[in-house]
Amino acid sequence: MSSYVSINFLNGETDPQDPPENVADAKRRYPNSLVLVAPGQSHGFTGILCRASIAADFIELGSVDGLDASCLKDAQLPDFVVR
Repeated sequence: MSSYVSINFLNGETDPQDPPENVADAKRRYPNSLVLVAPGQSHGFTGILCRASIAADFIELGSVDGLDASCLKDAQLPDFVVR
C-alpha cells in the first residue's frame, strides 16, 4: 500500500520508541514525504522551537515541496541540569 498524500515525518535522533530508522525508507511508500530528524532529541521532544514553525509551514503549504527545515541543523539543545 502506498499514498501520494504529502507526509512530513519528524523524529528525534535518539528516539528509542520510534527511531528514525522506522521511516528511513518512507519515500518508497510515500513519494510525497519528507523525513526530518531533530538532532539530539528523543521521543516527544520539545526543545527545538523551530518544530512548530516547520509544522505550521507544512500545513500552510499543504506539501513538503519547498518546506524549509534548515532551522533543525542550527537548533540549540536545551540545557541539561542535574539537581
